Amino acid sequence: MSLPEEVEKKPWAICTQDELKLLAKWLGVRDDWHEPDESGVTAEVHGVHLDNAGFWGSHELEMRANDTTGTYRGRTGEDCMEFWVTILKDGKPVAEIDLATLFAFACGTYDGREMIPRGYGARTRWSAVLAQAIHNAAKNAFTAEGH
Repeated sequence: MSLPEEVEKKPWAICTQDELKLLAKWLGVRDDWHEPDESGVTAEVHGVHLDNAGFWGSHELEMRANDTTGTYRGRTGEDCMEFWVTILKDGKPVAEIDLATLFAFACGTYDGREMIPRGYGARTRWSAVLAQAIHNAAKNAFTAEGH
């Protein structure tokens, strides 16, 4: 399974467990994410504090860098943002996820709501593509199991 064209243009902001599972399939990593480096997958951590209020990712950095209204009062760098993980495939950023949200997924305590980061307009452009891909992946897995 290859990455969608939209992800090639801008890293995908992962906000749900289903999106993370689909990313694993697209990247060709095992379901348990064991040894993703063997699939050319690495990661980088950015930010300075642990929270999941929506102030994270390259999309947020871009909004802050282009702020002409003074909304951010000069706070335009990673020094005032939540920790997030950038996932890279063969050295190219393909996805991002808030670190506190990733911890919530691991603990099984995430309530299922999407923590959509502020200003991530690209998310709405291809949400239908994502929904269709998730549907197709689930349908294929169901068919493969002999149902």
